[in-house]
Amino acid sequence: MNCGCAESYIGPPLTDTCGGGAFVIFMGLLDSFLRKKCEISEICQRVAPRLSPDSEYDFVVIGGGSGGAAAAGKLAQVEGWKVLLIEAGGDEPPGSQVPAMVVNYFGNPDLDWNYQTEPEPVACQGFPEKRCTWPRGKVLGGCSVINGMMYTRGTPRDYEKWVQADNPGWSYEDVLPIFKRFEDNQDIGSFVEAKYHGVNGPLTTSRFRHQPQLAFDVLRAAEEIGQNVTDDLNGEKYMGFSIAQSNTRYQRSGLGNRPGLHSLSKRANELNRIVAGGLSSAARQSRIFESLQVTARINSPYADPSGTDPDLQIFFAGYTANCATGSIGDPEDPENPLAKKDFTVSPVALHPKSRGYVGLHSSNPLDAPKMVANYLSHPDDVRVLVAGIRVIQQLANTTILRESYGMAPDHEEYGECLSKHRKDTDAFWSCAVKYYTGPENHQACSCKMGPKSDPLAVVDNKLLIHGLNNVRIMDASAMPVLVSGNTHATIVMMAERGVDFIKEKWLGANTIEERLGQDSQRSPGVQAPVKQSASYSFNRGPSFPAAFQHSDAFHRQNPHLPNPYFGYNGKYAGLSVYYNPHSYNQAKHQHKDSDLDYSTKPYSSRRKTDYEQF
Repeated sequence: MNCGCAESYIGPPLTDTCGGGAFVIFMGLLDSFLRKKCEISEICQRVAPRLSPDSEYDFVVIGGGSGGAAAAGKLAQVEGWKVLLIEAGGDEPPGSQVPAMVVNYFGNPDLDWNYQTEPEPVACQGFPEKRCTWPRGKVLGGCSVINGMMYTRGTPRDYEKWVQADNPGWSYEDVLPIFKRFEDNQDIGSFVEAKYHGVNGPLTTSRFRHQPQLAFDVLRAAEEIGQNVTDDLNGEKYMGFSIAQSNTRYQRSGLGNRPGLHSLSKRANELNRIVAGGLSSAARQSRIFESLQVTARINSPYADPSGTDPDLQIFFAGYTANCATGSIGDPEDPENPLAKKDFTVSPVALHPKSRGYVGLHSSNPLDAPKMVANYLSHPDDVRVLVAGIRVIQQLANTTILRESYGMAPDHEEYGECLSKHRKDTDAFWSCAVKYYTGPENHQACSCKMGPKSDPLAVVDNKLLIHGLNNVRIMDASAMPVLVSGNTHATIVMMAERGVDFIKEKWLGANTIEERLGQDSQRSPGVQAPVKQSASYSFNRGPSFPAAFQHSDAFHRQNPHLPNPYFGYNGKYAGLSVYYNPHSYNQAKHQHKDSDLDYSTKPYSSRRKTDYEQF
């Protein structure tokens, strides 16, 4: 390869994600092709880890995931600021930039923390030990490396709820300019309006260049059953069926090319995105459907009567491109060569009422966290999912999908559901969704934003932890209410706003007292960041900030909640950031004299420094 720079190791090869035998040769060739395409592997734009960080930094960002990397890149744009980004994982593999290969990296210990929930009392009954799996990115880029590249922002009603939770400054009108600022939308004038989208930002978004015919036929089927179709789920008509937009490339101002940036490779948590097991529909046609690229955000019969707060998402999963031998004419399923092609359509409960929490298994901070999801523990969540299944059945029975594709649901027994209930009744499906529950992996709200008067609030509306002056949380865990859709775009927006707050504090203040929010004998007027000592522990293992409580009295009143604990790992609840699956979350575009330190050096061997930490 000759990309004009020295090569570096860039993640595990595709051959590591498939079985042996015939897979190795073809997948090895494919991996080599991706790595040698400079515009895909982006060798020259990656950040080299710094194993020996400096002893002092102005800002320390823990976790190179969706929010952390976006924040680090923005901070490093300020001349004179020195920023350290700490990430437990390594660099992303080129194959993760192919959406259809997303499943290749689930469970890969080089990229995924491989977390599981505690045994679930209601959901995931069909899985080993009744545990739900929670893929969490352990890689520079976080969960953006192992996701499906869907770009949705939530709805105006979502942000209205944030303000109603006593978080001024977070209305839709407040955050829309932030979304537009970091976006470079390629579809303005064709599918989307400039009123809702921006250009020339670092995050390029667009529809995929090619859509299979089935995608358009699904939209026709939606109209046939009386559902709305919209060109832009992030615009004025944010409800209905649509060909989704995707984060296609992070191009302009990543973590790198910043002289000041170094990259070093609570309770009442709302673990609150639920997907039913999904309905697999067989199709008689043999053509490749690829990624269907269709999603929908609609109201179930149980949605808010206002009609402006959709509670149901319909997710269409096409074929994946995970492993192949390269032989022409091989059956789709070698173990069942007569099997028809199929794809999965899943209902998603956008605003589940069930609540879980994240706590500790032990006093050892390196142990995996205790994750109690409590999925489907509220009966209304089951009702919403069953309503979604009925919509999917209506779609499959439309003229276009039935006659042109021969759509028919696969027949599953779903454990004991068929023996206990008559097939296709609401009781049967209520049982089925509990048997094959699929977490959507958009867990959030574990360190939610809110006023001090809220006993469950961890950060204020400036994302500062209550009672502290220099520790912020900028990711999905700080959401006061989960947004109606994939979380990536909202996480990036929160990180951008968080950096605005930091700049306002350190660059806009004229005195030390104003910056630190406390008395000081230091001289006023210093314009460089003023360091303040902090000694919070680094925590490598947990995927979310662990439990944090305001008072012992609150714990005594709520003994079922986890004990107080402080310590953060960068793997919060992010989805993706700049160049959705990977963007190296802005951790790219290395410059030879860059002060971007990225290291995977064990946390225990790093010096604690003076910093503003978040």
